[in-house]
Amino acid sequence: LFKLNRENVLNLVKQSDCMIVVDSNTHIDLLKGKLIEAISYGCPVFSPTYKNSVMDKVVGEYGGVSSYHNVKGDILSKLINLTSSLKDEVWLSNFYKNRTGVLNKISEQKNYDASMAIVKFAYNRFNNIEEEMSPSSVHSLCDWP
Repeated sequence: LFKLNRENVLNLVKQSDCMIVVDSNTHIDLLKGKLIEAISYGCPVFSPTYKNSVMDKVVGEYGGVSSYHNVKGDILSKLINLTSSLKDEVWLSNFYKNRTGVLNKISEQKNYDASMAIVKFAYNRFNNIEEEMSPSSVHSLCDWP
């Protein structure tokens, strides 16, 4: 499917059993918007990524499945395993229970608070205003290393 409008994309997400979000080696310290979108809908996630990347950590905490680009056969074997898991009521029940912690971390209020802290830190630093907030305290608002 190509050239879908936003409403069509969201309808497809709502109907999906799982979303695949592929990570790139240039995104090791970043999260892709599609991952946040999948999480915000509470959808299981399968993510081909890199071990210990931010995406790997978030997907793992969320209860999704990460596979690794640089491990031969890992993507296929984990995708096959996940397709079975999506039919398993026990796996799904555990997934639905465990995902709430990550859902809370990406709440609008949490994102607003973190964004405001970053803006305030940048403003103060630009204007040479000394304050208690350090880069590490701004980073801690985001919860993921």
